[in-house]
Amino acid sequence: MHPEAAAVRRRALALAMVCARGLIEIDRDRGTALAVWQDMLAWFRDHELAAELEPFEVVLIETPVGELEELAVWRATWVVEGLAMLAWALGDSEWPLHESKSDPYEVANAVGLFDEEIHDRIQTSALRDVVALEAARELYYALDCRLRSQRQGRSAPNFRNWISREWLEALELSVETILHSDDLLVRGRPITDLSKSELQECASIVFERHRATIWLVEQETTYWETIVGT
Repeated sequence: MHPEAAAVRRRALALAMVCARGLIEIDRDRGTALAVWQDMLAWFRDHELAAELEPFEVVLIETPVGELEELAVWRATWVVEGLAMLAWALGDSEWPLHESKSDPYEVANAVGLFDEEIHDRIQTSALRDVVALEAARELYYALDCRLRSQRQGRSAPNFRNWISREWLEALELSVETILHSDDLLVRGRPITDLSKSELQECASIVFERHRATIWLVEQETTYWETIVGT
């Protein structure tokens, strides 16, 4: 069962808040960050969006600044990659390449954070067609599998065969953005040439986006309980 566009918009706004809370914890300019955070909290509550928050998000957002545990900060800041997929699904942004980190400020702005007409925007939201959403899930599944196998020291002969031309057509992607010969292309190089840190970063990007695509297509549970299996 696919979520309705309005539900995706509200979920995107919740993820934007979670990401912002994580960024505040690591912002060196704590004073300015706190002021912005207070404005965001006021906007979020004034527009009656707090009901969208899941239990984990409520705890995270209500934790006093300076007291978030490292794992919570990590989860909060990396969720921007899932947010990027929701922004794409809503037609607010272009397809996010698997190799590039998303700008949290650009993505939050794209989905409508601080928009005073946000309720109108929620009601008029529309999703990309189902074929594209399902293609995104399948493609990110394949990418996640390949990155995991590389991190485990396993090769993937003929990775080209994992990628369906129908997915790429639905997403309006060229095969050159995905493949280097018969393997995954990352930042202009085959995946086998990546350093350990590059591989870890790309794996984190893809994992978060894979989760978002599963939730977009299935929405069988809460966002944070969505199982990402490979």
